[in-house]
Amino acid sequence: MLHIETDDAIYEVGFQHIQINVTARCNMRCEHCRGAYEGTADLSVEDFTSLIFFSRQHIGEKGGYLLTGGEPLLHPWFKDLLVILREQVRDDDFVTIATNGTFLTGDFLDYLGALSFPEFRISISLDSVDQVRHNRFRHSPRGHQDSVRAIELVAKRSDIKCIVRATIQADQIEEMGAMAELVESLGADVLSISSIIPAGRARNKPEFIFGKKAKQALIARIIDLRPQHPKLIIDMNDPLAYITTADEGRCGEFGGCIAGIGTFSVEPDGTMLPCPLLHNQVIANIKGMKPEAMEQAYINSPFIHSLIERKLTDACGDCRLRFTCGGCRARAEADSGNFLGADPDCWLQS
Repeated sequence: MLHIETDDAIYEVGFQHIQINVTARCNMRCEHCRGAYEGTADLSVEDFTSLIFFSRQHIGEKGGYLLTGGEPLLHPWFKDLLVILREQVRDDDFVTIATNGTFLTGDFLDYLGALSFPEFRISISLDSVDQVRHNRFRHSPRGHQDSVRAIELVAKRSDIKCIVRATIQADQIEEMGAMAELVESLGADVLSISSIIPAGRARNKPEFIFGKKAKQALIARIIDLRPQHPKLIIDMNDPLAYITTADEGRCGEFGGCIAGIGTFSVEPDGTMLPCPLLHNQVIANIKGMKPEAMEQAYINSPFIHSLIERKLTDACGDCRLRFTCGGCRARAEADSGNFLGADPDCWLQS
């Protein structure tokens, strides 16, 4: 656990997951790419190792690591990173690779199996049941085909949890029924649905953004779909989903957006952020840093202090669900320039 002392209190923080964007390399140019990376920056093996040494001390119970990119399988030493991680994970830690599926092979899955991680997950992007739409969104002529092939490949493995990650637009809400049917038929364990955040390449594309009514409708649609697919976990990767459960006793403090509280991310160039979508709130650059220096940078970061105390403003600051939801800090920043401001998608606001 991390002990973070602010002006008001001392907090104990255990990370739920840590996102490590190991490379800027990618074979796609997705319309919504949060990083919109250029070039071939790779997180070095040495910096990755130091980062794992820092984070392993502060991972909470049943927490874990998310490795992505770019396309993580394009990191030139990706297998070496996995070996390092395997040596450090605890018995209750999970490890997830988030990939577009292009480079997944049976041999690579056999390699993962031989490493015998306590819990391994592979998250594969599939953004539409419509092949043309998915491929256009991902700028890949075979994107949909490769995703489906990868999902089927992973779903056959009893030692790997198969997650399908759908990043959708507002006009796809009714498509989610067909999406759930497809994902279930492919044998996946989880369908994780996200709306597009106005960051990176999506920053100046208002047609991608949901807004209040559409976001509320999406969350309602997901709730309706769950009993229809009892063998498939359907989750919503959005703090506002906590609005529907906050009054039912299932959410405690620091639910919803856990940027800087239960998670942080590191970019391929070493930039450490509270969330991969909050590019302006830099905690530190970990290049060449020792684990002890990373810890000091984290616990002394003014951005982390503001987030852990939920010093929100405007409608989010006044909301009774300030701790159980907290709104999306990246949407707030994109809307008003203030990462502590109101989430523009929240329908509880007037």
